[in-house]
Amino acid sequence: MNWSHGRSVLISMIPPALGSVSGMVEQLDVHGKHTFVLYPPVPGIEITCRFHKKDFEKVHAAVKKHVTVYGLLTYGLGQSFPVAVRVDAIEQEPDDSELPSLIDMEGMLDGEGIGESNSVIRSLRDEWEK
Repeated sequence: MNWSHGRSVLISMIPPALGSVSGMVEQLDVHGKHTFVLYPPVPGIEITCRFHKKDFEKVHAAVKKHVTVYGLLTYGLGQSFPVAVRVDAIEQEPDDSELPSLIDMEGMLDGEGIGESNSVIRSLRDEWEK
């Protein structure tokens, strides 16, 4: 048995599951199958994503951007991340420069009726007792 056949047998033993995974879109390929490679923020992980032709413009706009893809995830035996995704939807995430910093968030909840952090944490912790 050659390696590629053995790998496909191991992958096929695990049933695909609906879900999502996030990462950076790279290696867009539209020759034959429409695919791209998604790189989650974990070194050494790459996920081959197959998408519908109708989604080409959306995928093309997402190259070198952080996205979340939703669809049918295929896992390898013992793998924490999927090895492949049949993409049903792709959602581009905001650039880091568009997100608020910790300093920007200071005071955002003031006046929201939430209270001091200790009392908020205590109420969440003790919520099950109610």
